[in-house]
Amino acid sequence: MPTSEGITDTHRAPRYLAQLCKHMTNRGFQVETTDDNYGFADFGFGTCVLHADPQQLVMNLATQDPVTLERAQRALTRDIERFGRRDGLTITWRLTQ
Repeated sequence: MPTSEGITDTHRAPRYLAQLCKHMTNRGFQVETTDDNYGFADFGFGTCVLHADPQQLVMNLATQDPVTLERAQRALTRDIERFGRRDGLTITWRLTQ
């Protein structure tokens, strides 16, 4: 199962985590959050674990195959960049497996 980690540097990570989880819920995905610093999304074709700390939003993505991983990375990047347009947010992805 291919995995990757995406990091977004922001001092408002809990806010973006909540916004991204709400967006994924509205898109029909199963999403769980335990507090402002943790979220889990099940896409059916893979999962995403989100952690917010004071300086970063970290997303750990796992999917069934490399093509799906790349597609999910593009979708999450597009969402974060749109939500954080005023803050100039970007995501740096690296393969972890």
